[in-house]
Amino acid sequence: MQLNKFIAMRDGHRRLISRELERFDSTELTTSEYERLLHLIMEEAEEVRTLNDKIVNHNDIEDLSSELVEGKSYLINLELKIQRLRDNLNKRIGTKEEITSNVSQDENNSGQTETR
Repeated sequence: MQLNKFIAMRDGHRRLISRELERFDSTELTTSEYERLLHLIMEEAEEVRTLNDKIVNHNDIEDLSSELVEGKSYLINLELKIQRLRDNLNKRIGTKEEITSNVSQDENNSGQTETR
């Protein structure tokens, strides 16, 4: 019975991850919201990883090979999505720093008087 509970918990975490991943596409997030949501998804991925380990190490598992392949395949795909989101976050942060830097330069230049 414990095996079914682990599988149900893992499925719940996967559904939550899937739902939250959709927010990156469907919602305009601030950089801090984006970063926080990415962090929360990474925490959920760790929960899935832990539950996968519990499932494949459980005594009552009938099809270990299929469960192992399916669980690892899901995590590999999720890691690729997370890496893509990290890359996007780094681009957002880089763009924000460039904008801030340009604004600072403009402010410094505006205070100077032009000599002819």
